[in-house]
Amino acid sequence: MLLLGTGASGVGKSTVRRRVGPRVEALGVEAVEFSDLVDFPAVPDTAWRQRSAEVVVRRALDLAALGRHLLMAGDPLPPGEIVAAPSGPALGGFDVLLLDADEEVQRTRLTGRGPVDGDLVHHVAFATWFRGHVHDAGYRRDVLTDTGWDGLAAERLTGRPWRPTVLDTSTLTASAVADAVETWVRDCLGTRRGRG
Repeated sequence: MLLLGTGASGVGKSTVRRRVGPRVEALGVEAVEFSDLVDFPAVPDTAWRQRSAEVVVRRALDLAALGRHLLMAGDPLPPGEIVAAPSGPALGGFDVLLLDADEEVQRTRLTGRGPVDGDLVHHVAFATWFRGHVHDAGYRRDVLTDTGWDGLAAERLTGRPWRPTVLDTSTLTASAVADAVETWVRDCLGTRRGRG
């Protein structure tokens, strides 16, 4: 099973992965981010992220063959890129947790880290787009296709072929977010097991 914890920059993804990873290992869940699976280019772009999504899918499938699960968290990976990856259909569905924060909190967190990579307006716009995309794979598909990888199966960007949950981290401590994400992982695993 693939569990995708995602969202725009400044919502708490990396912090959560570091805190939750050790907790879910005993549940048979491997927690990773892109840097655990692929090399970063000097300037990561949309096409690189989409090629990397295929690596994520393959890792999830490899783990599934061993009776284990993958929690991909720490990077802004849109769920549509999982669906549209070459091996995406082999997953048979997955769960998505969108970590979100209001604009003021996102801006404060990003500027508090030091120099912002890119213009803040782009980070805020990406967060806004994510909110639409998590409920509809085809929402503003141009965000994924205009500068995307030619291996992306854009025709699969329709509907919502995943189970979405949204967690607003705006007023939560890092510990509270980690607790909520751990609960979400446990719930996802319990629901899937209950179906089998």
